Amino acid sequence: MNFDECKEILNDKNKIVLDDKKGESKFYLENKSKLSINKIKVDGCLKIEGKQCDYLIVINETKKPFTEIYIELKGCRVKDALKQLENTIKQLKNSIKQHFSIQSKIIRFCYIIYIRCPINSTEIQNHQKKFKKQYQATLKFKRSNSTENLDSLIMKNNT
Repeated sequence: MNFDECKEILNDKNKIVLDDKKGESKFYLENKSKLSINKIKVDGCLKIEGKQCDYLIVINETKKPFTEIYIELKGCRVKDALKQLENTIKQLKNSIKQHFSIQSKIIRFCYIIYIRCPINSTEIQNHQKKFKKQYQATLKFKRSNSTENLDSLIMKNNT
């Protein structure tokens, strides 16, 4: 798997913008500490079988846990997004370990960025439990144009 062809390294960005091909759905990552971010375009660049998510963000800093953030930007087909995230994790997790030579603890997040969410809170909780159990990942649902602060995300989950 050649991550380098699909990777953009962002060392000095305060805010990282992730958007879909049509510009309808956007997600922002706030990076006040200016962590070294590997922004990997998965869909349309990495060659993996089946459906895949849009982006993978990798944070590989000393003194911080290795962090993977899988992001799928969707309008309202949330169930499709779940399948895309699952398939991407299954296809990439071993390749990521090899490519980045991971020896430390891994923190994994999955984000579904939606314009309209047609599933109810009970379904969301069930999917969150499944992702935690099967993929050791925290699954989050956020409205389009939301912002996530990377410092607090990593600090809160580094226990």
